Amino acid sequence: MIMLISGNSSTGKTYMAQRLLEKYHVPYLSIDHLKMGLYRADMNCGFTPMDSTEDIGEKLWPILKGIMMTNIENKQNLIIEGCYILPHHLEDNGVALQRADYCRFLRVLNLIHTAAFPFQHHSPSKRYRNTYVPRREYCR
Repeated sequence: MIMLISGNSSTGKTYMAQRLLEKYHVPYLSIDHLKMGLYRADMNCGFTPMDSTEDIGEKLWPILKGIMMTNIENKQNLIIEGCYILPHHLEDNGVALQRADYCRFLRVLNLIHTAAFPFQHHSPSKRYRNTYVPRREYCR
């Protein structure tokens, strides 16, 4: 089975993937690690870490789709987590993953914040509202 865990930043995707790994001993792939590995191997890979989620998601989707198909064909379980799994990737009837023989091995979780989340977490983040954290320069 392939479990896809997607959602916006800070929704707990990595935390959930790590807990599932610990409980079920199923490996997980962080799409952030894939993104940075590709970028560090070839800075001309077609995106930079500063690009939008949508742009990076479009570039990574064919690779992710191939990884999923290979794992399904080899009857291997895998958890894939990251914000780059875009909703339209899974809705497109033209993708190979929509075939019934792949689809039955695919589970998708999309984590979201509740409407109350900003109000519940506003005061801890308030103290950091003027903090600037520059992104580190990426090097080979």
